[in-house]
Amino acid sequence: MISAQEYQSRLASVQALIIREGLDALVLGASAQIDQRGSLRWLMDYYLSVYEECVVIRPEGAPVYFAHDGLAAFHAGNSPLRPEARVIPPHLYLSDPAAPVGDYLRSIRARNIGAAGTAGLSARFILSLNRQLDRPVRDISQKIAQLRMVKSPAEIAMAREAVHLNEESLWAYLKGARPGALESEALARGYAFAAGRGCEDQYWMVGSGNPAVISHAVLSLGRKHQWQNGDDSAVVIEVSGPGGYYGEVWQALKFGARDPELEAALAAVARSIQAAAEMIRPGNTVGQVAEAAEASLVKDGWAAPRTAREPAAPIGHGQGLDAWEIPSISADNTQIIEPGMRFNLHPGVVKKNGSRVSYCDCYISSDGAAERLSTLPYDVIYI
Repeated sequence: MISAQEYQSRLASVQALIIREGLDALVLGASAQIDQRGSLRWLMDYYLSVYEECVVIRPEGAPVYFAHDGLAAFHAGNSPLRPEARVIPPHLYLSDPAAPVGDYLRSIRARNIGAAGTAGLSARFILSLNRQLDRPVRDISQKIAQLRMVKSPAEIAMAREAVHLNEESLWAYLKGARPGALESEALARGYAFAAGRGCEDQYWMVGSGNPAVISHAVLSLGRKHQWQNGDDSAVVIEVSGPGGYYGEVWQALKFGARDPELEAALAAVARSIQAAAEMIRPGNTVGQVAEAAEASLVKDGWAAPRTAREPAAPIGHGQGLDAWEIPSISADNTQIIEPGMRFNLHPGVVKKNGSRVSYCDCYISSDGAAERLSTLPYDVIYI
């Protein structure tokens, strides 16, 4: 787990950033989305369950937290940073939610205000905040994301556990997979297993048929697909373990007889991932990782060379307390790799019948070769 000292160190790094940016205060907010609420958890180990909330950080001193209700204020106030916790009055939450924040900023005579987490905050909150101030806030969300990008040893340990939980959840799902069974029943089995292991949030995508069209679990539950021999199938699992860190699995399945085309497609994807992983070294760029994956698929005949006008598509992403974090692993990303960065690699190809074939391998960059967190073999699972 993360120590209280590490949370204090994170606060200090944010306060140092505030000073470098010439700000009097930073409003760091979030909403309960699996790709947006991680900043609050990273800073103060506070799990944002439903409503958007924020914390105001000054160059020195304890933060002040603005919660939706008294229960949220209680939990935020008892987080490792022990911020002062205030409740946004109910009559303001829907009409002018940043009014208490504005009152506080004026009380400390803060004029140069930064904001972070803006992708997860509503337009209502941002507009309310701007009404409270005599000048626009400056968005430094990307710089906060940069602080979170390089993981600490404790975070890396939790990432290993999270990837392991995702793989175990796959095996639980597969116990319900057989011809004649419902895809939705296997999904429920996988959900229950992950929940029983203390997972905090779950994001599943599954799809089966000819072609297998992957969709969010809610759509899959309503589809009531009954597996039959000949089905292509794929399952994508991103669940967060105790402590909030995510892992990821993307696995190709086949019901019935061997499928040489599927095997060849997955083998090409695996070679692409391995070529990319070789480039995850300090001093290389993230773009070089994606370029290696693309070049491998072109060499194997599963992709056409990208034209000069064609935008670079990501073949993966970072991960941590959010299911999706920087770096976006695309050929145009010039970010220099440092030890401690998370790489989820999942390039894909398409079978002749339209089924998308991919696989997710999770890595952590180190001083030399990257550490592979995933342990599953690069094989089609036949059922």
